Amino acid sequence: RLLKDIYLDEGELSTGPLPPSSWGFNKDLKPIPYNPTKATEILAKAGWKDLDYDRILERGRVRNEFQLTIIANRENPDRVQILNQVAEDLKRIGIRVNKEVVDIGTFIRRVIARDFDGMIMGWTVGDKIDPTIYWHSDPERGRYNFVGYKNNRIDSLIEAGLLSINIKKAIKIWNQFQQIIYDDQPYTFLVVPNEISAYHSRIQGVDAEIGADVPLAYTYWFEKKDQRIVKLEEEKVEERPGKPVEAVKKPTPTPPKPPETVTPEKILEEAAKRETAATKPAKVETVASEPFKPSKITRPKIINFVPAKYPPSLIDLGIEGTVVVKVLVGTDGRVKETIIQTSFGDVLCEREALAAARKATFKPATKDGVPYEAWVSLPFKFRPPEY
Repeated sequence: RLLKDIYLDEGELSTGPLPPSSWGFNKDLKPIPYNPTKATEILAKAGWKDLDYDRILERGRVRNEFQLTIIANRENPDRVQILNQVAEDLKRIGIRVNKEVVDIGTFIRRVIARDFDGMIMGWTVGDKIDPTIYWHSDPERGRYNFVGYKNNRIDSLIEAGLLSINIKKAIKIWNQFQQIIYDDQPYTFLVVPNEISAYHSRIQGVDAEIGADVPLAYTYWFEKKDQRIVKLEEEKVEERPGKPVEAVKKPTPTPPKPPETVTPEKILEEAAKRETAATKPAKVETVASEPFKPSKITRPKIINFVPAKYPPSLIDLGIEGTVVVKVLVGTDGRVKETIIQTSFGDVLCEREALAAARKATFKPATKDGVPYEAWVSLPFKFRPPEY
C-alpha cells in the first residue's frame, strides 16, 4: 500500500539495508508479507489483549496500553504520509500511535538522543558498500547506529566486506550481512523508491549504464544541428529632455524551482564528512573595489587518455562496471592528485583506474591566459576482453 499510494508503484519493497540496485544485494530475501491476523496472534501470545474493549491492547492492567510515539520530519511529505499509513495499520491491530511531525532540526536532535519509540527515516547506499556508520556496534565507528543494534557477527562481516578484493567473496559476505539483519529486524524495512532522471534526446555522449550525471557533464555534447546560441544584450533607454520615457516592460518572471526534499540522513552524512576542528577567523581587510571585468576561463583539455587495464583475475567472473576518477590537473598539465569519485565496488578495478588516471596529460586550465590547477573527472569502463 505504501508503494502504490505514495510512490505510484515507482520503486520496490525493501528487504534490508541494501537496495535491489546494489551489486551486493541478496536476491534470496523476500519482503515480509502484510498479515495483520498473524500480528494479532503474536501479540496475544505475548499477553496483549483488549481488556476494556476500546480496541486498544493492554497487558496486565487496563491502563497499561500498547502505545508508540513515532516521529517524522515535516520537510519530507512522503515520510509524513508513511507515518500516517503506518499509524492506521497499527491502530487496526490495537496499537495506539502518537504521531509527531517535527522540523528537521528537532528530528535530528531527538534521533541522536534516542527520544522516540519509532522514526521514519532512510539512508543512501553508494556503489561502494560501507554500512559501518549505521550498523557497527562501536560507538565511534557506528555513530549513527540509532537503534543501538549490537551484533559481533555483523561487525566482523562489515570489516571483512570492506577489506575483500575478490568481488565473488564480497558478494557472499554482504549477502550474509543482509540475512542476519533480515532475521533480527532491528528496523522495519519499508520501500526503496526509484530515482528517476531524464535528459533530452539531443544530448550526446550519455552512458546508458551511468545515466546523466553532473560530474560527467563535460563529456556531453550537441550535434551542430541541435546547438542553440543565445545572445544576451542589455537594453538601454535614452532619456531625452521634454519627452516622457516609456517604461520598459519587465519580462515575466520564471517560476521558482520546487525546493529539494530535505532528508535527515543527507544532513547527518554531510556532518560526518566535515572536520570538527575549529578554525580561527581570518582578518578581513577592506580593499577599494575596481570595476568588474569578467575573466576568460578555460577548462583542462585532455591530450593523452590512457585506458585502464582489465584485471586478469576478474575475466572468469565477467565483472563489468564503470569507475569515475576525479583528478587534479596541475599548471603543467600533469595529474597531481587522484581520488575515486564513483565506483561499482571492485577494488582491483579502482586501482587500475587510479593508475591509468595518473598517466593522463592535459592542456591546463587557464584564467585570463594564466594556467591554474583544476579538477576534472575521468570515466573508466571495465568489461572483460572478448575472445
